Amino acid sequence: MSALVGAPAVFGASPRLLIVAHRAANELAALRRAEATGVDLVEADIWYWRGRLEVRHLKTLGRVPLLWDKWRLEGSWRPRLLFDDVVRAAQPATEFMFDLKGRDRALPPLLRATMERLAAGRRYTVSSQSWRLLEPFRSLDAVRVVHSVGNARMLRALPHWLAGGAAAAVAIDHRALTPARAEALRRMTPTLFAWSVNDVRRADELVSWGVNGIISDAYTLYCAQATA
Repeated sequence: MSALVGAPAVFGASPRLLIVAHRAANELAALRRAEATGVDLVEADIWYWRGRLEVRHLKTLGRVPLLWDKWRLEGSWRPRLLFDDVVRAAQPATEFMFDLKGRDRALPPLLRATMERLAAGRRYTVSSQSWRLLEPFRSLDAVRVVHSVGNARMLRALPHWLAGGAAAAVAIDHRALTPARAEALRRMTPTLFAWSVNDVRRADELVSWGVNGIISDAYTLYCAQATA
């Protein structure tokens, strides 16, 4: 039997490994596919841009009319998916993981206000590598806070940021994990996500180290495995 079945409970009483559909809410069609699989959370990348919240992974390029990410370029004049439209399109039971991008301090209050307006009382999760953007959510009972770790410097700083027990979870690139590092992180937080894990055998290994959340593009593999 795979380690995916009967993995430690996280974010509640579920006995399963927590499955997050990586970037699935960045497109409405992908959001619907993720909802149909029964994943635990659906991730969306959120940017604050010119007074509104946009859902996209691509970055702006200053005054140049392009969006970019690694080897991808896209014209910025194309219609962009707005945060409001994603929230309205989701099923009532869908829980989002909003990955807060950039460093604009206007993002958190606008996201909070929009969720209160469109989905008051709805539980959601926020994650970010810009940890200061997470501070406005710490006092909200319905919001889970995830500190995302993107490099060695952030990993060294994490114990200080988690000293007050403010994070519901930590998320880290699975390639940065070792058994000892996973054990140390689990001593800091009850829930440890690994991203982006697209192989079931690798997920089994990570679970054996104490990882209890998987963020994946291939989330349908894990959903099928967990219910087999």
